[in-house]
Amino acid sequence: MISLTSRLKNSNYTFVFRRNRVSLSKLKAEKKYLKLFFEILTRILDNYIFSFRLFFIKDSKVLLIHPQTIGFNLFFRLKNHNKIFYYVMDNSFFCVRSYNVHPLQNKECLQCLDILKPLAECKPSPVSMSLNQNLKHLKRLKKESMSILFLSQNKNQKSLLKLHFGDSVKVRIIGMDTNEVHKKKTLNIKEFPTYDIVFHGSSLIAKGVLYFVELAINLPNYTFFIPDSKENLAKVFKSFPPNNVTCECVTWESGLLEIVQQAKLVVNPSLWSAPIEGALIKSSFFNDNVATVESKYGFENEVTFIKNHIRLSEDISEAKNQIESFLVNHYRINKV
Repeated sequence: MISLTSRLKNSNYTFVFRRNRVSLSKLKAEKKYLKLFFEILTRILDNYIFSFRLFFIKDSKVLLIHPQTIGFNLFFRLKNHNKIFYYVMDNSFFCVRSYNVHPLQNKECLQCLDILKPLAECKPSPVSMSLNQNLKHLKRLKKESMSILFLSQNKNQKSLLKLHFGDSVKVRIIGMDTNEVHKKKTLNIKEFPTYDIVFHGSSLIAKGVLYFVELAINLPNYTFFIPDSKENLAKVFKSFPPNNVTCECVTWESGLLEIVQQAKLVVNPSLWSAPIEGALIKSSFFNDNVATVESKYGFENEVTFIKNHIRLSEDISEAKNQIESFLVNHYRINKV
């Protein structure tokens, strides 16, 4: 996103965006009430300015990302007065959760493709709104989709768009430049610990963090690493991870790159029909041994550039056997 905005600013495009918001709950918890007041006030003012700027865009070519974030009403108004290019960042065009992972089974969910029929547990995300309101907007999007040019990241995402909107919908595959992979350099890896299996991704259920912890429970003789704190993991997992899992808040710049490079296996276990993800691209660039979870329409299903690509089963016990077989055949077991 940062790469895209910088390119737009250096072109003939006019870039219209909302300001980055400060967490209200965090300000409240820190008892910064004056800053809390000004944050609320600034948000209200920012909404008016943002809407005002969009209101006067007419007879233009408009590249849109995350229509639910700008507001569906503004999105449809822009569509009625401009030529719309809709860059598909996630699957919010058919899934109210945006990451189409089943809320109960924690696996790729395609229930709402073509016919929108979400479960009661499905809550609209990342923008909070009523389920009925979200469905109303998505039904209108489907009805008016023929006048939109969708820009997809990969082949499977194009397939999803056509399955949902119909074969006649206009889709162009343009890929995604993460702007995060550069020429490999010699790293001073001696300063960093080595782990058997490393999780590379955000600590979200849809990104497979619970799946990863379950793997650790079932593979107690291997060391696991998650780039997040135990406290944050406990909020998702409802308990602290097992002893063979090391948790530490590190970023790509502060050690994760080196940890990924040294790992015996890097796991990018997204459980939804994920398009191109920067974490997977970076993992495969710095490590030949990368595992994903099998999906029907995710980008991982069409990857051909990973030397040792393990497509793990959704079933933990089967995935455990796959990993164990791979590691036994390539490395000695690292006892905890």
